[in-house]
Amino acid sequence: MAQQITSLLDDPTQAVSLDTFSGLTKGCPAPFWLFQGVCAAWGIDHQRAQLNLITVSENATFLLLLDGEPQGVVRVS
Repeated sequence: MAQQITSLLDDPTQAVSLDTFSGLTKGCPAPFWLFQGVCAAWGIDHQRAQLNLITVSENATFLLLLDGEPQGVVRVS
């Protein structure tokens, strides 16, 4: 799995399938590369944030928490 994540970070044109999230269950933290990307894109201090899986269907949906409070939803399609 570490090799997959490194490849994703090194080659942003590489596609990610929903299989990437198949090993996660509800409440699990998002993969680090996704968490890091969300924090960077939105200017969020990663020490204040959590990104936890809600569900995987045709999308992977995560709950964004800041200081333990729900702030939004991130959907990866």
